[in-house]
Amino acid sequence: MIDQVTFLLQQYPWLQHVVAVMVLCRIVFKPVFAILGRYVELTLEEDDDKKLHKIMKSKAYKMTAFIVDMLASVKLPKIKK
Repeated sequence: MIDQVTFLLQQYPWLQHVVAVMVLCRIVFKPVFAILGRYVELTLEEDDDKKLHKIMKSKAYKMTAFIVDMLASVKLPKIKK
């Protein structure tokens, strides 16, 4: 399996960039919003809660979250015994 992936990445160098972008989006996007959400929950002001909920309900956020989740998530098949 690793040999096949290595072969593909060597044959198609642009694929390295695609994989790197996927990984970076996944690494950055989810933790940033998890930390931001937790910070907003812990603050006393309710204005920042409303702003965060407004952002998270926006179409742009939902589309970005969907794209990151679909493209940057590796879904491995379950091993049947």
